[in-house]
Amino acid sequence: MIKAENIHYSIGTRVIFDDVSFNINKGNKVALVGANGTGKSTLIRIILGQIIPSQGKVSHVSKSQQIGYMPQQIADLGILPHKSVTDFMLSGRGLDELKIKLSDTLLEMENQELPEKEMMNLAHKYSESFDLFMGKGGYGAENEMLEVLIGLGLSEIDLDQIVSTMSGGQKTKLALARVLFSKPDLMILDEPTNHLDEETITWVAEYLKEFRGTLIIISHTPSLLDEIINRLIYLDGDGQVLTYKGNFSDFLLKKGQEEIAQEKLHKKQSVEAEKLQAFIDRWRGRKVSQVHDREKKLDRLKANMAKTNNKKSELSLSFPVSKEPVKQVLVVDNVSKSFNDNHVLKNVSLQITRGERVAILGSNGAGKTTFLKIIAGLVRPDSGLIEIGQNVDLGYYAQEQEILDLEKNPLEELMLATARPQSQVRSILAHFLFPGDRVYTKIKSLSLGEKSRLALAKLVVEGHNFLLLDEPTNHLDVTSREQVKLALKKYTGTILIISHDQEFLDGIGVEKVLLLPENKFGFLDQIKS
Repeated sequence: MIKAENIHYSIGTRVIFDDVSFNINKGNKVALVGANGTGKSTLIRIILGQIIPSQGKVSHVSKSQQIGYMPQQIADLGILPHKSVTDFMLSGRGLDELKIKLSDTLLEMENQELPEKEMMNLAHKYSESFDLFMGKGGYGAENEMLEVLIGLGLSEIDLDQIVSTMSGGQKTKLALARVLFSKPDLMILDEPTNHLDEETITWVAEYLKEFRGTLIIISHTPSLLDEIINRLIYLDGDGQVLTYKGNFSDFLLKKGQEEIAQEKLHKKQSVEAEKLQAFIDRWRGRKVSQVHDREKKLDRLKANMAKTNNKKSELSLSFPVSKEPVKQVLVVDNVSKSFNDNHVLKNVSLQITRGERVAILGSNGAGKTTFLKIIAGLVRPDSGLIEIGQNVDLGYYAQEQEILDLEKNPLEELMLATARPQSQVRSILAHFLFPGDRVYTKIKSLSLGEKSRLALAKLVVEGHNFLLLDEPTNHLDVTSREQVKLALKKYTGTILIISHDQEFLDGIGVEKVLLLPENKFGFLDQIKS
């Protein structure tokens, strides 16, 4: 069991958690839910002991439990550059080291000149290691490993490939595969589905349904949460957490009922406040004692009203276009790109006209991000031609927001991107949920969801007429994702997008696709048929 007691944690003057307590029992499958920036990933790091709260503590009843953790960011995965895919996967259960230990012990035992006592010690050492090896899956473990890799869409992967040479999407999938394969007592997954298509998410849901340990998960995929969780911890953004039983749909129903009840209470309190204020205004200076009593009651009522009127801000955005380009906005002719012996792109061609919405589809490692970076001018192709039409103004949204300067704050980042006055920029940032002093927070201290919002805000102030979007909904909460979809649907410019979310692609009006590595380009129904 995990027991959090009176947790308090702040970043600067911003309170993330204020006297928070909760329990997670053994075998529970718990989702952490809340808007971007409410502290979900921070809470996970507090549970793991990576962050120490200023007050309170988190205790684990079982000190010897095995923990499997998949963080959001690839940089935090701890993947060692010298490990092959097989060794990295087996290390999830410690089997890679056990295999080396067994092999080394056998080599020592081959020395016939060893004294009998030392040989007996080696035999005992080998027996203990072998029993441990078999207890962790033994010789059948590699078959289990392959089942997980296939389930996550990594069936074509080279098991001898060094992990550091893989694409970002492949690394993320592999990190998830390792955690699932490890079968820990406590599994913690921070947005595990960002690089997964619907079919793979369904497989993950089935796997996690069968998982017998304790699960803590952050995900913005409601269908996944509905399938696997039985508890939910909601972070309200005001430093408090609320716990709910059931799955995500149960939570939405209960939360909706609570909001309706709060709205009714707030209306009732508003009517009462108006009556009290009318009495005070009418009898001020005459019925001094009664007026004084009513003023104290009104103050208490207003304090309660502030608590019940807790509607949260939502992302508000649109993507304006500063100028209209020519009809033929992009021509790509036989573009190829290799990294050493890895041929990522080979003779890719397409043409995009003004206003079209085109998706780049393909498995992880197929070169989707590389292709987008070539068009954005961030990577040089080895061969081929890229022609950008006249008056085309490209805006690039990077998958992990690497184009943001982490040492700057949101206000500085946007002021460098536009000639607008600071008052307008601050207004735009407020629309993207960076109110007040939040504009002065260092970007490196923002959550991934907040960085995503900031990158979108940067695109808005720059007014591009051709958007290159690499997984724009990764790390966004459900509400923000829906609003981005609606804004892009209304956008009058051209879009070239990478996304694993077919429902999102349908929602923004994508009709054409480039399928990699097959290099097929055309209408979606033709490519898929």
